[in-house]
Amino acid sequence: MAFCSCIVNSSDCIKISISSPAVEKDNKGKDIKGGSGRGSLTDIPVPSIKKPENPGSMPNAEPAGNSLTPTTTEPTPTDGQPSSCLEIPLPPDGPLQDIGAGVSVIEHNSPHDTHPEESDRESLDGAAFPPEVPGQAPTSPSPQLEEIDPRLQELEQDPPSWRVLASSETLKNLSKKETKRQEVINELFATEHAHVRMLSVLQWVFAKPLEREEILSSLDLETIFPSLEEIIDMHYNFYESLKKLRVSDNYVVKKISPTLLNRFGGPEGEWFQKLTARFCSYQTYALDQIKQRQKKDPRFNFFIQEAESKPQCRRLQLKDIIPTEMQRLTKYPLLLENIAKNTEEKEEKESIQQSAECCRKILNHVNEEVKTMGNMLVRTP
Repeated sequence: MAFCSCIVNSSDCIKISISSPAVEKDNKGKDIKGGSGRGSLTDIPVPSIKKPENPGSMPNAEPAGNSLTPTTTEPTPTDGQPSSCLEIPLPPDGPLQDIGAGVSVIEHNSPHDTHPEESDRESLDGAAFPPEVPGQAPTSPSPQLEEIDPRLQELEQDPPSWRVLASSETLKNLSKKETKRQEVINELFATEHAHVRMLSVLQWVFAKPLEREEILSSLDLETIFPSLEEIIDMHYNFYESLKKLRVSDNYVVKKISPTLLNRFGGPEGEWFQKLTARFCSYQTYALDQIKQRQKKDPRFNFFIQEAESKPQCRRLQLKDIIPTEMQRLTKYPLLLENIAKNTEEKEEKESIQQSAECCRKILNHVNEEVKTMGNMLVRTP
């Protein structure tokens, strides 16, 4: 399927034409797994998004010796289009669209979509925040929604450093090189924790309230936050694996390569690549959509301002949070190369380097997918 969106002003038009294979889902809303354990993974174009006349640059990774040098620049939506609009028309058969990097989003109910307490609160929320009708003043977002997610509550507290948790006797016996290795492993763990927390803020402070209060349609949410829940689950599982590894090794990690290869290599790595490519390729479109809606929809603008003022956002705006997934992908190769550099055992070192190479391939694929999406933003005379 394909859909097209236009921004029209006095002089030009931007079109988005998107076509991609869909990923089938069963009646429970889960992806039908193929031979690799996931939906079939086809070769899809790769990202680095451009916008006509004011292209937003995306992070790149260029090898410099054995390390990767990322550059991250937040895309800036094009200004000077007061009468323009980015809207995707609904297809005749409903809100399902094939979008982006070969994955289609289907609205469904799952244990992740509805928190156990949410259904109990909805009747109260309905009374406190009645549906708006034309002429009503905009209502504020539900203040309690982000507070009821246990994962977000858990992640609000930053984890202690490995030096605090490891015994003084163990620390005393570590070589300088091993100490450096543990520092980088701790950085990987701490920054993964911070990233999962930020993605959870995106979900519970923005996406879910926008859906619950019917400020955005299902299709709008799918294009602004594509595959967000699946991406959070993948990062959270990786974070939990690192957490368990630290505990089992008394906070001085011995063998990390199996955990890294499981996340970035094989079928799991391919699935991670597919979904992150889809999310990142829609980044520029999502930022432009948000900007246009804030100009034209007072209720949406009021919601965003209220949500951004919450302490969970830590003074970041929505336009700052959306690019964090792309930024995170640029960090993995560097972190893993530094772990390998300080690893003495030959087989372990080689396996970590293999994981770093997988991360580079994922990043390069995502950059190519972003470029492909950028080419779909066609300016016509």
